[in-house]
Amino acid sequence: MIEQNRRELLAHFLAGSLDGSCIFEKTQQTLRTEFGNIVHKYQLGTSEKFRELLKSCHAVISGSQALVPFSYFFFGDLDLYAPLSSQDELHRYLEGKNFFRSSPSSNLYRRSPSIVTVHRYHRDGFEYHIDVVYSSNSSTLAPIAEFFSTVPMNFIAHHGVVSLYPALTLAGRGLINDSSTNSQESITKYTQRGFSFGHSLKEWDTYQYHSCMEDPSCAFTFRLLYDSGVLHIPFDEVSRALHRHQVSFTWRLNTYQHCISSPRDLVAPGFTISYKAEFG
Repeated sequence: MIEQNRRELLAHFLAGSLDGSCIFEKTQQTLRTEFGNIVHKYQLGTSEKFRELLKSCHAVISGSQALVPFSYFFFGDLDLYAPLSSQDELHRYLEGKNFFRSSPSSNLYRRSPSIVTVHRYHRDGFEYHIDVVYSSNSSTLAPIAEFFSTVPMNFIAHHGVVSLYPALTLAGRGLINDSSTNSQESITKYTQRGFSFGHSLKEWDTYQYHSCMEDPSCAFTFRLLYDSGVLHIPFDEVSRALHRHQVSFTWRLNTYQHCISSPRDLVAPGFTISYKAEFG
């Protein structure tokens, strides 16, 4: 039933018929339920209060926990992403919930230009911890677009859940965004969870003839947070419009060279992220 729900969600998304469908409402209910479960599990107050915190701090939940609304049930630590300017407010809130900061843990995450530091919080006698990843700029989303693969490129914000590569993620697939040795452990972990990985869409039969630089799932395509390849499931109708008031954010995967046979100087090499305003 769980896998059937994902297939149905994917089919409606690709057909452009998601709004108003039964699977949309079912996924929306799953989002509300699982968000409440996350908040309850970590004893972070009420769902309403924690959503207010996410909004105030321009913070999001990402990592494996952000896959839970899509019926991928992974249990473990909680990863929050936020701009450095929200550090004091987040610290006060977590400390008020009896979480205390451990030693600095920046080395727990692959260093990137978008991450300035990572703070780990724990509660005595509690099995899991919370990692708060702070961005070096005002864009909360920059580190998420630098993940090792498209699989965890999802986030839960105060307005709902967003998947940057739903056509792949809901099908249990992921494009590799970082082939370094540091990423192999993550690739292995998600492979054991049932995902398959590739450097290019051409590695899957269904994408042999995709439109490179146009298909939203293609590594070579420049993406926008509001484009047709992004899936947004709001908490409710009031939250639906809030997604459109976020930062103007664009990105492209680092491994785009694997997907095109054009001259290498067609586009300057390298990872590309741009942002124009603070995420909200």
